[in-house]
Amino acid sequence: MNYRRFNIVVLLALLALGPALLVVPWAQEHLGLLYPGCALEQLTGRSCPMCGLTTGLRDLVACNTGHGPANPLTVPVAILVLLETAARAMLCTLRLSAASVERTKRWDLRLHAVLLVAYAAYCVTFYSGHA
Repeated sequence: MNYRRFNIVVLLALLALGPALLVVPWAQEHLGLLYPGCALEQLTGRSCPMCGLTTGLRDLVACNTGHGPANPLTVPVAILVLLETAARAMLCTLRLSAASVERTKRWDLRLHAVLLVAYAAYCVTFYSGHA
């Protein structure tokens, strides 16, 4: 799969995320057994670093900001998803040379590696605070 097609697939997945954020919490409330929720919390009895993120993002999408987010990552994740969507849309429309595609791939990989390390650090601090 070339890089442009990859960006189109990622962009479509990101665009599908919005409606999913509205449906998932509703499904948890109304379908219960069909949509059980966080498997890690059910197995260990402890909340995971992502618990509350879906609900927080759903509240943010619905402009329900009467209380604080259910997860402290809600606003940063929302901003990153919007930036990622805009960047993928831009990359889908540009005709890049082969050298530019390779350079963009390297930056893309570096950026997501930094985000993964930041998430791992958050998980470590999350679990060390919930010991």
